[in-house]
Amino acid sequence: MRTEETKIYKFEELSEEAKDRALEDWCAFLFDSGFAWADEYFDSIKEGIKAFDCDLKDWSIDWLDENRSSVKVSAWETGEDEEERDLEAILTDDYKEKIFSEGGCPFTGFCGDEDFLDPIRDFLKKPDKETTMEELMRDCAYSVRVQAKISAKEQMTEEYFIDHAEVNNFEFTEDGKRW
Repeated sequence: MRTEETKIYKFEELSEEAKDRALEDWCAFLFDSGFAWADEYFDSIKEGIKAFDCDLKDWSIDWLDENRSSVKVSAWETGEDEEERDLEAILTDDYKEKIFSEGGCPFTGFCGDEDFLDPIRDFLKKPDKETTMEELMRDCAYSVRVQAKISAKEQMTEEYFIDHAEVNNFEFTEDGKRW
């Protein structure tokens, strides 16, 4: 049998080198396991698409680079008739409560719902006859991914990590490894 003693430190007690290692380990953890709220952001995309009677067919999401992501949506399309092509009128009449419940996060209760709705609200401010529902849903998913990237990058900052470590009582060995 062997007994070892290990000194345990709070983040602020670590050397600069150990702090750097602790932050690097934190970022690696987030990169491997996903950042906090990744599932919630994705739920906002899924539920938002579903709320507009569309289907999420395929996706590949890189939360740190929204341009390396893709979302494929199967959407209802407006008809040949001028009145049926008026996406603005259809969205306003059939989906008014979802679109204009600003601040209500109508799909999941998470703020990503509002990010999803922003492109639709922008479209309704300046509608055009060329935009399809499929394009609009892709824009909505992109809007969520942009906000998710901001959140993910914020969680990888030293300031966020220090606050998180303090609130969660993280402890470290002398070399910055989490205890």
